[in-house]
Amino acid sequence: MLKQTVTSPDRAIWGTRPNEIVAYAAALVVVGWALYLLVLSDAAWLHPEVLGSSSYIWIASGKESVAAMLRKVFDWQAFDPNVNRVRPLNDLFEVLDAIARPYITLVVGVQASLNISTVLTFIAPALMFGWFRRVTGAVVPTVVLVAIFISTTAFLSLTVAYLHPAKKLNLIFLCASLYFAERMKADEKGWNIQWMCLSLLGGFFSDELGLSNFVVVCVIYWRELLADRHRILLLVLPVVFLATTKWILPTAYLQFGVHGAWNAFNDHKKLVVFAYLIDSEFYQACASQLARSILSTVGISVHTPVTEALMLVVLIGLPAQHVIRSRLYALMELVRDRFVLATLALVLANGYASLLDWYPFPHEVSYLGSFNYYYHSPIAVLVLVWLAFAMQAFRAYRAPQGVLAMGLVVIVSNFLIFRSVNELVEIIHYYPNSRASIFEALEKGSLADLSPNRPAEDQAFEVAAKRVFGDRWQQNGFYLIHKSFSDRDIFVMNADHLKLLLHAYRPWEQ
Repeated sequence: MLKQTVTSPDRAIWGTRPNEIVAYAAALVVVGWALYLLVLSDAAWLHPEVLGSSSYIWIASGKESVAAMLRKVFDWQAFDPNVNRVRPLNDLFEVLDAIARPYITLVVGVQASLNISTVLTFIAPALMFGWFRRVTGAVVPTVVLVAIFISTTAFLSLTVAYLHPAKKLNLIFLCASLYFAERMKADEKGWNIQWMCLSLLGGFFSDELGLSNFVVVCVIYWRELLADRHRILLLVLPVVFLATTKWILPTAYLQFGVHGAWNAFNDHKKLVVFAYLIDSEFYQACASQLARSILSTVGISVHTPVTEALMLVVLIGLPAQHVIRSRLYALMELVRDRFVLATLALVLANGYASLLDWYPFPHEVSYLGSFNYYYHSPIAVLVLVWLAFAMQAFRAYRAPQGVLAMGLVVIVSNFLIFRSVNELVEIIHYYPNSRASIFEALEKGSLADLSPNRPAEDQAFEVAAKRVFGDRWQQNGFYLIHKSFSDRDIFVMNADHLKLLLHAYRPWEQ
């Protein structure tokens, strides 16, 4: 009688060790390149919106203690003077980053986006590594999917570009929620559902997009959550959020802040956005946005009605084929299938993000969201979650070399897309000055020599736009917004922002 050979799942399913070596090597290159873009390249930049709060934190530089500066987290108008959004964690990290920025400058020189919240964002790929590892059950797909995640415009726009910390924090909390939910499903020891609930709550108080994290986790893990004896924790989360928003936060802002009453429920105009749910045009925009988000995540920048339609066919067709192949004809079988549930979660989360886009600019598809740049950044995570379940459903482990090769192509394409899209966004916000001239002036400690150069910036914008859109470079939101601003002499980085810029990095200098 022949003795049966026992092999590990990785060896038996995913093939030989060279595949893993190539995957890890590629991942190291991806991480290295992301860090290069963050620290050493000219791709990193700082959004003008954060300069006001940064200057406010350092308004009495050298005369206030760190504790006094931290107290300003309760001065809500310094962060959000127009709309009462529930973002206390964003405000906390915006204060921490503002305090840290001059000290980072003293140690390593002017860094456009290197800061506390930026470094913490790299926790998100680590959490997704744990999630992919448990779902796919093997090394190669896990490493490839994490490397793709790091290379996406969604992740790089939250690290290489410094915008508000809100989306960075929400990305971390989304990945943490999925990670602990998967640990709970696998019956791993630890306070998994407790940590998952804390992560969901953290998303609630980081960014308005964090509310969709709750729906995503409930849709994908509904069976495990219903079976868990601690499920009551999940059910009370919305109550805790509403009670904190209604009573605790207003009291704290009134007691410790200087800007008076704060009421997130006071802006009734926000409720108007829900009227769009009965507008057929909204669902057309949702479909287009969803297709573009998926295309951008897998390294495709050609967003036309044809490519969008093909992407939607794939999104619907793969789960449908899986349902037919697996004979999931009973309703209970269908709602237990995680590939089907991941598809539903992706559609719902994208719909909510698109709904937020329509306030206060309805009847549009977000030009930044089209590439998951800052806005819609969590959608890239859900696209990769969907891909992981697709690989599991169709047993992609039978072609590990193909998975690896396709992953490498997507990674390279993603980096190229980010380079151009990031340049377009940066030019729009720094026009008519160049990023190079601004940060060169910061290194010198004086902005006196700055001289706007419209022709050079217009040319740079055209070159970058053509790299992304080709002959259609004038038929997109990037071009329209840039043209609108430049024609009317509306500059996002205006003279007031330039005055605040030096203060944000060198508050001790006059």
